[in-house]
Amino acid sequence: MSSFPTPRRILRETAEPTAQEKLVVHKNTIILQLEAVRKQVSPNPTVVRSLALEAAVLEEKIADGHVADGKPEDAATNFISAASCWKEAGQKTDALRALDRARELSTNSALQRWIKNYEKQVQSMGPVA
Repeated sequence: MSSFPTPRRILRETAEPTAQEKLVVHKNTIILQLEAVRKQVSPNPTVVRSLALEAAVLEEKIADGHVADGKPEDAATNFISAASCWKEAGQKTDALRALDRARELSTNSALQRWIKNYEKQVQSMGPVA
């Protein structure tokens, strides 16, 4: 038997999950549902949009938690994920706003370049939703 703790054992042995941890678990569940819907032969666009919107909101809440905890790079990553979800939901303005937040928080030059390139993709989306 392995001496490494299993995720189930860790959960049993630790205190109640924090609000931030609960948000992450919920967001991951939504993302998995979104992936499953995307893989369908004919994904329902309304369901995809709804799940993407929910995931975007959760990503931003998680990012705000990282900001409050003094983890700006982690927050930037979640704002980028939020931007991706906003984009998928057709919310151009919200996607650009999330990218702005990510850019403000990140000091990583490679990530800054990535944000700039992704911002161009979002700007080319067409009309603002």
